[in-house]
Amino acid sequence: MKRLVAVLLAILIFAATMAGCSKTPTSTDTAVETATAPATDLQASPDVKNEDVTITVYAATSGYSASIDQIVADYKAATGVTVEWEIPGADYSTVLKTRFAADAAPDIFDLDGLAFAAWDERCADLSDCDFVSHAYSGSLDPATKNGAVHGMPYAFEGSGIIYNKTMFEAAGIAEIPDTLDELEAACVKLQASGYQPFGEAWADWGFLMHIFGTPFAYEGDTPELAASLASGEKKLADLKYMDNFFRLFDLTVKYGWGKESVGYNVLTQYGDFAEGKMAMIKQGTWLASYILSVNPDIKMGLMAVPLTNDPSQTKLMTSTSRYLCVNNQSKNVDASKAFLNWLFANLQTYFVDTLGIMAPYDTMDLTKVTVLNADMFEYSKNDMAYPTFGTLYWPAGFEVDLATPLQSYIAGDMDQATTIAELQKLYDSRLKTN
Repeated sequence: MKRLVAVLLAILIFAATMAGCSKTPTSTDTAVETATAPATDLQASPDVKNEDVTITVYAATSGYSASIDQIVADYKAATGVTVEWEIPGADYSTVLKTRFAADAAPDIFDLDGLAFAAWDERCADLSDCDFVSHAYSGSLDPATKNGAVHGMPYAFEGSGIIYNKTMFEAAGIAEIPDTLDELEAACVKLQASGYQPFGEAWADWGFLMHIFGTPFAYEGDTPELAASLASGEKKLADLKYMDNFFRLFDLTVKYGWGKESVGYNVLTQYGDFAEGKMAMIKQGTWLASYILSVNPDIKMGLMAVPLTNDPSQTKLMTSTSRYLCVNNQSKNVDASKAFLNWLFANLQTYFVDTLGIMAPYDTMDLTKVTVLNADMFEYSKNDMAYPTFGTLYWPAGFEVDLATPLQSYIAGDMDQATTIAELQKLYDSRLKTN
């Protein structure tokens, strides 16, 4: 999902790829009282140092440079192995292809979930690595083929509804809504108590993308669904919960900024939410540090998006956005896997504690993470999470295209049927050009 461009859309990159490239500000409500999983204590290192080995890493980890430098230095001190970790600039995938073609491929490289279809044949089997048995359900799915795990996930995000706990309590909402009827009832209560329930940034295609992914996640965001849509066997209107999506979408408009939401963007939204101008925003874990930078004392939480009246279906949408992979033609496959084992054992220190980047493992200590990440992990460990944001198998470009008809719907220029028909045309058009 990292297809966001321009100055405004630079903010949206975190919504689609990796959350928290800088350490998240702390507050009285952002620390979890008790860790939900023990901290990893696996300071793994070989018994014998090998100073003759150099591992090359080429990974799109811009923003991680301070931790990467420490990782490289600490691994050298622990093992004698040199790690040359290069952080590329623009056009990562093109440069990676060029290096493989020129017989200058790195030992380790990273991929997003969509890239495995094209890169599986280049990836070593990591099924025997330590991280596999500790990964949350679904997080390995994009990186798994024929039972073999081809990537180590290291960035994990949750997409749902961020809500203001103080407003919910004042409005008499004792339990977070887990059905569509309850969500609407919560809106009524909030409004009656003098609070604006929603305030959505529907000027931004990236967040329209996120909410439109909801019925896909509920349906089962799978290659099979994508294939049936590509063949024409199924249309967007045939998705089980498309009508429910429009009911949900309507709630965000009716109890939000109304038609004005098509001109309202995230650059204003996170500050307004932090200042108490609305009780809910359809966002995710990536926005925590921005909200806390405005109001470090806000009491907030992250809940799943209700799309039906069956609470068992109300699960948080999650996404494992980046994976580290080992080049199966490398002369350092074993050494690279040993490095990944060591990195996994120390993710808590280098990624979670230092960068605020969440990783999808049951070994993570959540004591110091933001409450949004803690809520995400609660959903995940209780098997109440969808493994994608619902957008994983869309044809490239559709995520941008969909903004126009959805914004036209908000403005009252299209009804539901016309909007779906227009979305279908755009979807089919992208299928032809991809």
